[in-house]
Amino acid sequence: TDEEAKWLKRAGCRMVLYGVESGNDEILKKIRKNTTKDEIRRGVRIAKKHGLDVLNCVMLGFYWDTRESVEDTIRFAFELNAEFTQVSAPTPLPGTDYYQLLDDNNCFLTKEWEQHDSVHHSSVELPYLTNADLNHYLCTFYRRYYRRPRYLWMMFWRMFKTWGNFSQSIRKFSVLFTK
Repeated sequence: TDEEAKWLKRAGCRMVLYGVESGNDEILKKIRKNTTKDEIRRGVRIAKKHGLDVLNCVMLGFYWDTRESVEDTIRFAFELNAEFTQVSAPTPLPGTDYYQLLDDNNCFLTKEWEQHDSVHHSSVELPYLTNADLNHYLCTFYRRYYRRPRYLWMMFWRMFKTWGNFSQSIRKFSVLFTK
């Protein structure tokens, strides 16, 4: 709420993390997120209005995901235009309903946890999304997100707020365009 964001800012909070997870309302329902895209939009808008930076966490590759729903999530992340966005594949932890769903449907390529890296590649084959497609999305997300003109413009203006922002932004830009 506006009131909560105001108090966070007053207390010295500089950043709010949102577990966005998906940009598809059907997927949000299936993972029992108990929120909608509209509610997420509102939260991000309020945080930015009160001068809080936003870190959004999104996940690509839920059991029900298709290329279209993954693209929905990517577009939604672009729309929210958070200062920082982190992407990963869902981690199917043993003992969870999600793990059981994947296990019951023979989705695991391996059950050796040292082979599982939800940030750079997924170790599952989903019914509507191939492992190769999912890994491609995971590997290209950051380039697509952080090289958008809208994002670059926002960060350009942000870096002039304080000297700390300026020096931090220069380091980030140099990394972004050297890889």
